[in-house]
Amino acid sequence: SNKVQWGGTALLTTNEALPRTIASGSDPEDLGRWSWVRIQGRDGVHTRVVSAYRPVKNTSYIGSTYQQQLRYFRSQDNHTDPLDLFDKHLLEEITPWLAAGDHVIISMDANQDVRTGKLAGKLAMKGMRECILEMHEDNPPETYKRNTTSIPIDGIFLSPGLQATSGGYCKYTQFCASDHQTLWVDISFQSMLGHQPPRQA
Repeated sequence: SNKVQWGGTALLTTNEALPRTIASGSDPEDLGRWSWVRIQGRDGVHTRVVSAYRPVKNTSYIGSTYQQQLRYFRSQDNHTDPLDLFDKHLLEEITPWLAAGDHVIISMDANQDVRTGKLAGKLAMKGMRECILEMHEDNPPETYKRNTTSIPIDGIFLSPGLQATSGGYCKYTQFCASDHQTLWVDISFQSMLGHQPPRQA
């Protein structure tokens, strides 16, 4: 029989970030829950960029990402809810990075309200905040097409030393074929790298 694992994440570095990318990694459980790169700046400044996917709690479809992760962890004799494990494991991943002084950017499909959800609260306790909502807090859109309650479930979280100069939401399919809006932010090289590098030719 064919084996399929839904979900997965990816990151690309280009232009000025490409020659400064010094490390990369992913979810240590190999479930595709997140991927990351580490970008080196000047004078010990480093920024970790994380792409993360927190699954929907689907208890009915056996082929869902949630059900696949549930079976995986149960095979490890771990009966904790996979969503609680996602939160716990992601926080365990980023905590030593923050402690070491790295900047951290997390771009995530959280599948819960990125303003009031449990994970957003835990990230806030680490000093991380959802930066697009800081710019559009009065009237944020839903970020998933089938959401009819105007709840943003996708977000970009920044650690305290980073500042987004602009950001927002693309229209559905404007950037790629997806039922989620594409999120974007501009972050200055000065805050990410500790200096303004020369533009790549």
